[in-house]
Amino acid sequence: MTHALAGAAAGATCFWGIHIVWLTTYLGPAPWAALVALQVLMSVGAAAIMIAGWRTIEEWIPGDFTRMVVVPVLVGAAWVGRDFVAGNWPYGGFAWGRLAYSQVDGPLRDLLPWVGVAGTTFAVVVMSTMLVQVARSLGLGHASAPLVLLAALVAVPSFSYNETGTMRVGAAQGNSDAGIFNASAPGRIFGDHVRATQSLYGEDLDLLVWPENSVDVDVARIAEVQASLDGISDRVSAPILFGTLTVDDGEVFNSALVWRAGVGVVEQYDKRYPVPFAEFLPDRALWSSLLPFVPSLIPVDMTPGTTGATVQVDGVPIGVALCFDIVSDRLAREIIAAGAEILIVPSNNADFGDSAQGEQQLSIARARAMETARSVVNASTVGSSAIIAPDGAEIATIAPFTSSAMVAEAPLSDSVTPAMAVAPWLDQIGVGALVVLLAAGAAPRLSSKSSRRSTDRAWGICDA
Repeated sequence: MTHALAGAAAGATCFWGIHIVWLTTYLGPAPWAALVALQVLMSVGAAAIMIAGWRTIEEWIPGDFTRMVVVPVLVGAAWVGRDFVAGNWPYGGFAWGRLAYSQVDGPLRDLLPWVGVAGTTFAVVVMSTMLVQVARSLGLGHASAPLVLLAALVAVPSFSYNETGTMRVGAAQGNSDAGIFNASAPGRIFGDHVRATQSLYGEDLDLLVWPENSVDVDVARIAEVQASLDGISDRVSAPILFGTLTVDDGEVFNSALVWRAGVGVVEQYDKRYPVPFAEFLPDRALWSSLLPFVPSLIPVDMTPGTTGATVQVDGVPIGVALCFDIVSDRLAREIIAAGAEILIVPSNNADFGDSAQGEQQLSIARARAMETARSVVNASTVGSSAIIAPDGAEIATIAPFTSSAMVAEAPLSDSVTPAMAVAPWLDQIGVGALVVLLAAGAAPRLSSKSSRRSTDRAWGICDA
């Protein structure tokens, strides 16, 4: 048990330490180390529960079926439970680094629309646990079981979605120095995206997408910016969806606005789930006393939005997920339930430099496209920007750290994938599996303590 937990700790530390090292370019090493430590604790805690329960169940119900089926299924489900807890707690969680994201170009990619991110993660863990069981004790003679399962999973058919039409979408990437702590003159990021859009003039678009924070001025008050947006909207024959900060009654929102020439703002989405320790500081008094430097890094707390999950453009419902919103299973379900036929993801990845963060987020966007059977437009200030088809294929891209634009006919869909229906149940089953393994692992210890107490009482009677 000790060796197993040491291995889990080492593996989790290496994985998380490397996987989210990009956080150091944003807030420095201290928050990165704290988040890595939290994820490692969650991973090792879940591993301890899994290992203890695994061993007990094998003792209670010995046999190949238990080793090759019961244990892998319970461990796979428990891993889904671990992901659910980590993705929701504390402060809304951190749903990064899920195993399903590795399958966007992998052999299990076709599972995503059927069972979602949670179900695909479950399949990866079941396969891995089976292979561990073969290596542990069963020998190569039992290797056929995971091979048969892999063949069955790979044979899962692609999901056939209902295409309701297409939307001609353009998107610009300004290659802007748009980091939160970068001091720049107001309007510079806006100007970068105006210039990046010029190659789209005359394209006759249905929608033009700009990234999160691409309009870095108060569009409600500056007539020159309003006139510029009107001119661009006219030149591309389409409304513009862009990211900006809005203020309402003293509250600050991370917003996506839809601007139409001659009318102005016609739709607004306010980010529902701001990112803790980035867009707001939870328990500000507590963290101010523990880490006095943190409040200065996050001086303003953004307010969670209460707008609808979609915006309308010419009668087409469009889901909006601002940057890290893309990892939220809950928001994805809300967007699909609201009838969205395409998903727009305005992002600002400038804080993370030339790290892998942008590519990781793009993989998550591709997984979300497959899971929901929706086209996804991932528009970033610096990259990675892409227009993604409902099958996860990139149909248009912009190279990272270049000022450019892209255009594509993005398929629209009104299909509701099985993944959208089963995902909440899989999360609950995962938490249930964690509880089962915890109870199984604790049972021998409780039984042993009970036996010792009974023995002690018996000796007491004899002594009397």
